[in-house]
Amino acid sequence: MIKKVVLTLIFSMSLFATPKIAVSIAPQSFIVSKIMGSTDNIITLIPSNASPETYKPKPKDLLDLKSTKIYFTIGVPFEKSWLGRFLSVNPKLEVIDSTKGVEKIKSDPHIWLDPKNDIIMARNIAETLSRHDPENKKLYLENYEHLKKEFEELDNQISQKLSHIKNRVILTFHPSFGYFAKAYGLKQMALEHEGHEPSLKEQIQIIKDARELGIKKIFVSPSFSQKEAKFIADKIGAKTSVIDHLSFDLNSTLKTLADELEKDN
Repeated sequence: MIKKVVLTLIFSMSLFATPKIAVSIAPQSFIVSKIMGSTDNIITLIPSNASPETYKPKPKDLLDLKSTKIYFTIGVPFEKSWLGRFLSVNPKLEVIDSTKGVEKIKSDPHIWLDPKNDIIMARNIAETLSRHDPENKKLYLENYEHLKKEFEELDNQISQKLSHIKNRVILTFHPSFGYFAKAYGLKQMALEHEGHEPSLKEQIQIIKDARELGIKKIFVSPSFSQKEAKFIADKIGAKTSVIDHLSFDLNSTLKTLADELEKDN
């Protein structure tokens, strides 16, 4: 009986030793959960159906942050607005830039939509967790190697899938796909610019350009208005395709985007 109690206590202590992690968006949570081997002890501050530009944390989020060890940032606007408040709630919170080492595109925070960047972020996360929780270092590093292989295979699949497509322009409402476009030799054309919907003059130009390019699809996100995208799609004889760039299932998001681009070529 005593032996059973001791084993239970040891197991419980090992669970509590795992650091509590906060991330900004669900794709980060996907990477962290793959490294940790579980979604436990991970707080995602921005719901996948909300905008990182405008979302305000709930009181529960701030309460959860009081007992959080690490906050992995990714560079979305939400972080600049709220980081000071988070640190006032928890001065011991260690803030780690998960994008360290990623080659940035100016004014584009959508780093996670390139598998090569995801490998860099996964390594940063694995190294940080190993430092905080050395007892589980082997697990974190092994999980990182598995995840790295997943991303490498995905990158190779997408490269092959998109290598032959003729129309290499991604028309999207929100400019989410700059890193994806750069990774695979594509060009992004966005309806929204710096958070503003296109003016009438801009709409006319976009319609003209889209017709000339033979674009058959406009990508929209469930977290943004689809009204303008549908209006322009009707004008150019195109369809709208919903891609949730903030979805937890990062691999599925990237695969779906590649599949949708391949369909019309």
